[in-house]
Amino acid sequence: MDLAAVPHFTPATCPEGPHRGPEGPNEDLAQCPRCWGVSWELRPEGETFGHHLPDCSLPLRHSGCCEPGGAGHPPAELIRG
Repeated sequence: MDLAAVPHFTPATCPEGPHRGPEGPNEDLAQCPRCWGVSWELRPEGETFGHHLPDCSLPLRHSGCCEPGGAGHPPAELIRG
């Protein structure tokens, strides 16, 4: 394999980007396999980091931060942090 022919990506030029860190209770740190930059991924089903907002209006398993104005969710089976 000719490594010189393999495209090299940075987080700024990565076709999988833009990357960001984790946000909200359902996300965890991850690493992009193309540019090795810091990114995020959803935590396993039934696991959160902390709690959702008491009035979260998004589905139980959502990316990003909670949105207020809803009925909330039951606590996760496993709460980390």
